[in-house]
Amino acid sequence: MPTSAPSHKKKISRPAKTAVKKKVVPQESSNAASPMNTERLRRLYSTMLKCRLVAESCDRVFGTNVAAAKGHEAVEVGACIHLREEDLVSPTSSLINGNITKGASVSHLFTVLKASSHTAGENAASLSSLKLSSRAQIEASTIVALSHKLARKSIVDLAIVGSAADKSGNTSPSDATHDFWENSVQFAGARKLGIVYLICTSIDSDHDLRGRALEFQIPGIIVDGNDVVAVYRVAEESVRRAREGHGPTLIDCKMDPARDPLSFMEGYLKKRDMWSDKWHASITQELKKEIEKIRLVVPGKMAV
Repeated sequence: MPTSAPSHKKKISRPAKTAVKKKVVPQESSNAASPMNTERLRRLYSTMLKCRLVAESCDRVFGTNVAAAKGHEAVEVGACIHLREEDLVSPTSSLINGNITKGASVSHLFTVLKASSHTAGENAASLSSLKLSSRAQIEASTIVALSHKLARKSIVDLAIVGSAADKSGNTSPSDATHDFWENSVQFAGARKLGIVYLICTSIDSDHDLRGRALEFQIPGIIVDGNDVVAVYRVAEESVRRAREGHGPTLIDCKMDPARDPLSFMEGYLKKRDMWSDKWHASITQELKKEIEKIRLVVPGKMAV
């Protein structure tokens, strides 16, 4: 039998490709919605700074911080920055910072506060009607979220509880009882309401809010309430779930009164070479000019 002729073609041996190790350089994400984006990180800081300056201005104008709680900017800004214009921030304890984050003008907010103080009396401390109990705040927010569900509206309700610290400095929801959970959080979970609960508790609090949330089969998350980036990350997913009809999330924001969220964020930016004294001076001057030129003349209305 004829045999096949041996092949005279020589196999050309090619040098194996060697993997070239490149130095991995951390880069900022190209996703504009990512917290690792320089522009977004700076926006988080500048918005917190604006909230702080407005709160200090409220102290001068009204004699009290009214509804804006200094030291809670990380929670309110980190969560509210994900909201759309039609979304709601409730209860009213987060009215100012929440609406500032959503883009409301400072003059508009001050106009409303002036009108409220005149209605209730010149002493803005009488605006305590804006500060409901934790239970009342949660119940009101849940009812609003239910109304949106029944109307088939994809509106997200952000319920921030405990963000307006009382005079004793206590931020824990003292009335977070069994009935409170049964009547509100469990109800929202069973009906998959479009609501995100952010409850500010003391860092040394023994409340197991996350565990209770999981009992009712809704996500429960514990986050550093002084870290705006941490709040941003967990709130982003929670708001998305609520908007898509997957139901509520409960976020337990642990607050340490000894830590200033603005100072913490300043250090965060500096470590990542995103800080500039010139930039900081520029935005501070711009914000102060905006606040200083406020004219408290015409009463107005503010959607929350």
